[in-house]
Amino acid sequence: MEAEYTPQIDIQRAIVCDLRKRIVELQQALIEETKIVDRIWDLFGRPTYKELAGRSIYDLISSLQAELAEERARLENLRKKALARCDERNWSKRWIHRLAYLILEASELAEAIRGKRGDIVTEAADAMICLLCLIPESVELEPVIAEAERQLTSAYSGEHEEVEVTAIAAAGEGV
Repeated sequence: MEAEYTPQIDIQRAIVCDLRKRIVELQQALIEETKIVDRIWDLFGRPTYKELAGRSIYDLISSLQAELAEERARLENLRKKALARCDERNWSKRWIHRLAYLILEASELAEAIRGKRGDIVTEAADAMICLLCLIPESVELEPVIAEAERQLTSAYSGEHEEVEVTAIAAAGEGV
């Protein structure tokens, strides 16, 4: 025996239809969320359950942001120490002299890389110290770092790029 038709049946059918649509929407959202989470894990190198130790993605991002802040503070501290060393040794504070120091240290680094003399790590550290001292104290390192990151992650083309490529090709070196 068939049930008698009532308007309530149409309402229930409409509700079921709406629920089915909502389920499909949620399934599609879940698929999209899964893709997003997969991309995030790809960035973090897919840690194991043991490595996560119960931490969420947000915990990982927070810890990475804290590490980044520590590294940037370390770099700022390094600049302060380099500037203090300049003061201790009465090195010139004029930018033209500091630029000359940087050029000399860069030349020594190039010699170390070519194997002529010097240690690459030591000469690279000397050049880094000179570069940090060349940046005016009034300029915060954070925007400098942010700009460097922007240039390295975008299609930025520095004004000297063509000259540098030509110079490298002329020197016959790939590095």
